[in-house]
Amino acid sequence: MIDVLIENFVVKCLEYPALPVESVFNRYMHLLSKTEQEMVKPYFMLMLKSGETARRNIPEIQQKILIK
Repeated sequence: MIDVLIENFVVKCLEYPALPVESVFNRYMHLLSKTEQEMVKPYFMLMLKSGETARRNIPEIQQKILIK
């Protein structure tokens, strides 16, 4: 379950490249249920780094992430 939440966050980071990753995280948290929010909190740094890494990837890899 947490893997799906992280993957969805990474996709949001790629969909909104003009926003800082931290802002995407804050907006993403509002989309989640309270239970999901509690599940995600311990993975805050992992999610930020995953979003940043996805943004730094080459366009071909970014496209593969978005297609999933």
